[in-house]
Amino acid sequence: MFNWCFIHPGTRSLVIAHETKASNHLFDMTKLMWEEWPLRPGFTEKHNSMKSLGWQENRSSMSVATAKNAGSGRSFTYHAVHLSECAFWKSPNA
Repeated sequence: MFNWCFIHPGTRSLVIAHETKASNHLFDMTKLMWEEWPLRPGFTEKHNSMKSLGWQENRSSMSVATAKNAGSGRSFTYHAVHLSECAFWKSPNA
C-alpha cells in the first residue's frame, strides 16, 4: 500500500487491521518504510499523525485504522484499501 501511494499520485489508501495492536504494528512498519525509503529526499511530509502519512509533492496519503471502530473508512474516498486479517474481524459485514 505504501508503494501504491507513490505509483498513483493524488490517491488515498487505507489499511484496516482486526485489532488496535495489529493496526499500530502496521503503521509502525509504514513509518519505518518511509524513514528508510531511498527516494525520501524528493518528498516532503504533508502530515504525519498517529495513523496517517501524507506527501506534498504527489498529494497522496496512507492511513491505518482498526476494524473495531465501525466508522473506519467512512467519510473519505479511498482509491486502495487493504483489509488485513478480515477473517478475524468481529463483524466483517458491518
